[in-house]
Amino acid sequence: MESRVARLESDIEYIKRDVSDIKSDIKSIDSRLATIETAIGSLKTTIKASAVVITVVFSFCAYIFGNYVAKILDALNGLVLK
Repeated sequence: MESRVARLESDIEYIKRDVSDIKSDIKSIDSRLATIETAIGSLKTTIKASAVVITVVFSFCAYIFGNYVAKILDALNGLVLK
């Protein structure tokens, strides 16, 4: 009986050690997840800013070169349809 109790105590010590290891692993995972969440938030901001810049540049080019593009297309159509 005494050996069985000693074995159970030993097993419980191993379980305590394993639970402690699991807790430290969970803390590590939690910190990595926080880093990933921060990176995703930064990526969203970057994508939004890039979309705004692209929209502004496209609008500016369409405003400036819009008339010229129409004239060039008309000239090309005139050459092709001759």
